[in-house]
Amino acid sequence: MAHKKEEIVRSIPPAPRIAVDSCGKAMWLNSPALLAWLREYAPKMTNSELMATLAETSGRPIALNQVAHVRRIAGIRMDHDTSKRAYDKRVHCQPEIQKLTLLGPADKERFVSVQGDTIVTSDWHVPHHHEELVARMLQVAKALNIKQLVINGDFLNEDAFSRWPSHPFNVGWQTEKHMARSLLQDLVKTFDRIYYILDNHDRRIIARHERPTDFTEDDLMDILLDATTRGVVRASTFYRYVTINDVWRVTSPKDYRRAKLSLPGRLAQLHHTNIISGGDHLFGLGVDDSARYVIANNCCVVNPAEVPYINVQDTSFPQWSPGFYAIIDNVLHPFVLHENLWPTWWQWIDPKRRQGVRNTLTSTPRSERRRRRRGKRS
Repeated sequence: MAHKKEEIVRSIPPAPRIAVDSCGKAMWLNSPALLAWLREYAPKMTNSELMATLAETSGRPIALNQVAHVRRIAGIRMDHDTSKRAYDKRVHCQPEIQKLTLLGPADKERFVSVQGDTIVTSDWHVPHHHEELVARMLQVAKALNIKQLVINGDFLNEDAFSRWPSHPFNVGWQTEKHMARSLLQDLVKTFDRIYYILDNHDRRIIARHERPTDFTEDDLMDILLDATTRGVVRASTFYRYVTINDVWRVTSPKDYRRAKLSLPGRLAQLHHTNIISGGDHLFGLGVDDSARYVIANNCCVVNPAEVPYINVQDTSFPQWSPGFYAIIDNVLHPFVLHENLWPTWWQWIDPKRRQGVRNTLTSTPRSERRRRRRGKRS
């Protein structure tokens, strides 16, 4: 098989040079000579072989996904023998699994399980985060002595690596990276542990990397975390959900639905647990159809006024709701940045007496507290 591959590659003449525009972007299909060469020889080459040939000709690195994209837009497919050869190569180059393991919460090595009181946030989209909301969140965490934070996906925005056309409101990667590092340093002053679920925006840099197989989520975390934050932040890179106290499932699902509570309600029925669902930037809180599980949309920490694509064009999608949740003794408390929803009870609590007051506020029904007071007076 290897001998046949070498024969095929050696028999193919070098590709014509790839033209680039003023920004250094390759103009793949603007060259008739290159297009004719691709139609003649690309069907006989795997994507890896085509990537190596074009990179050698152009003198610049070319990503594997770029080659696949050129094939699609030019309508050039691999022939049957080449597809079979590509499949065999792909299978044989995969690392062998030494031991099959149960996935999900049973995966003790990679799955993140949180224990204790926690602040749950979602969709920061740094550098477009809501600074006032972040300041309020830190006040709440300090007042209630909550030392754990969950970032339920999309802490970063990474417009610089988006596959969508750029616009004049784009923020450069250097600026975004600097602001993310600075923000993480502020967060570790309040929280002893930060759990970070990487979602689609966080992974844009990986998808757009010149050589995706050489760049992983761990590399991204090394870029973001310095000595002050590396020991505090734990990234959930393989799983896009975490559990809290084995009672709550905080997730960044694949799906998106306009109707609030529709998606977390469905997930609660599938997984038989309380659900906090992120990614939709909405606020919703209730119980599922069985009335057994609490379901919630995870709000967002992004400032809607700073996000270009919802401000330059009208949409019928629901408006975003900045806010977060606090889980205290497994009870969910919403903190929504709205003049008629922002709670004030947390300001009355003395941190030294937090345990007793907290239990009174969250665990004892009002009618029961009245009955107890009447009993004491009598």
